[in-house]
Amino acid sequence: MKKYLSKSKRKVFIEYILLDGVNDDLKNARELINYLRSIGYPHLLHMNLIVFNPPQRIIESPFKPSSRNQARKFQEFLKSNGFNATIRKSLGQDIQGACGQLAGKSCLSADRQIS
Repeated sequence: MKKYLSKSKRKVFIEYILLDGVNDDLKNARELINYLRSIGYPHLLHMNLIVFNPPQRIIESPFKPSSRNQARKFQEFLKSNGFNATIRKSLGQDIQGACGQLAGKSCLSADRQIS
């Protein structure tokens, strides 16, 4: 990514899925900031924060979505350290069409075929 940014000078959007109790606290945000700083070009990096969309009714997931409050804290911490960050609005969750949910049925079908 560093090489791409140095040559292109074009903005890069990084998707970051927030999982409750896994990668959504300020310690995780600090680790992410350290990584982003190692890349350089903070003005060209934009974090899209996505609250996890559990695949309801298809498969049981051990992961839970971060709260909106926790997502905002994570976002504000990134911003206060000079990084652009947006919390993505999730649409389609009611019909299992939100980010990360569309693969659920096909993955489950593939597992059944392998068994």
